[in-house]
Amino acid sequence: MSLTSMLSPSSKSIQKEYVDKRLRHIKHEDRAKAKAVADKILELQQLHKIGTAQRPVPWTETYIRIHERMQAADLTINLDAGSWFIRDNTHATYSQMYERAAGTNGQLALKDDEYNKAAIRAVADDLVTLPDEWANAHPFSQRQRLYKAMNVTGATTTVAGTNMAGLKPQHHPKLVGDGKNGFATTNSHFKPKAREVFAALNYGRRPHGANTTYGFSHLILNPNLKKRALYYPSDTFFLASQGVSSQCSYDTIGSVLKGAHPDMVTALWKSCHGREALPDTAMGALMIEAHIFQKLKIAEDVQTLVLSRTRNKTRPLFAENEWRDIVKNATAWCNRNAVRLILSGN
Repeated sequence: MSLTSMLSPSSKSIQKEYVDKRLRHIKHEDRAKAKAVADKILELQQLHKIGTAQRPVPWTETYIRIHERMQAADLTINLDAGSWFIRDNTHATYSQMYERAAGTNGQLALKDDEYNKAAIRAVADDLVTLPDEWANAHPFSQRQRLYKAMNVTGATTTVAGTNMAGLKPQHHPKLVGDGKNGFATTNSHFKPKAREVFAALNYGRRPHGANTTYGFSHLILNPNLKKRALYYPSDTFFLASQGVSSQCSYDTIGSVLKGAHPDMVTALWKSCHGREALPDTAMGALMIEAHIFQKLKIAEDVQTLVLSRTRNKTRPLFAENEWRDIVKNATAWCNRNAVRLILSGN
């Protein structure tokens, strides 16, 4: 690495370094985690009467069955068809929330939206992405370089604690401003484009994507993206106090069983061991969240758009004229980007 790139690394290089470093760590995690996963599989085998005392089934056989089914699942992004396609969509890339919040002037302005309180979302993202010890790493170390480029809030698991809803300014010392007008960060090294794209693994083969909170339509991404994504056994809002300890890689994805909510364990067993297709859900505890650290180019990284006329569970279908425009604009977008279009019918 050149001196220039070390002093002012690009967002792309930061993302690559970060993923490489986290994948190395996950690969060499302690034996206690591996034992906890094995114990969970043995518990499930006993619960579901897999094998007998005379002819036991090795836990590894059951693990591999679940693990490989998870690896084969679609990586998806749920979306609201109206906000994407009520007008012609000319975007060639998918920008993540930090990139959008920086806008064209580069000044961060993270605002509350109907789904997220900006401060809580940013704190949770920092905690599940950046190990606490990186904050105090040697000034010229790779860890410190990555931390300065990616940290927006200054939060640590020790200070933030477990009550995310009760966060106060002292819990995110680098955020200034408010959710209405927008939070900025005092970290002058922060690179918005280095942060993650949020996706989810549709392990349950649910008809409207992995989680319908953000809409009943969804993108199916290029499966090659799965190999360098980082996975979490829930919406990361619920995992923030655990820091990076719940991160899994593509090669260890079956280990999400260790930290999964009991309802997710049941869903994983049904879908990835029993091969059942599961119904739609908006429950964050049932979502395997995936973080992708690279710019998504629509023409290269999106394979399919599954378009639904359903807005959400509480709002009616799109009106006939709205739906007609949405289908027209979505068709044009798919044609421009060589994306397959599927109309789900509801």
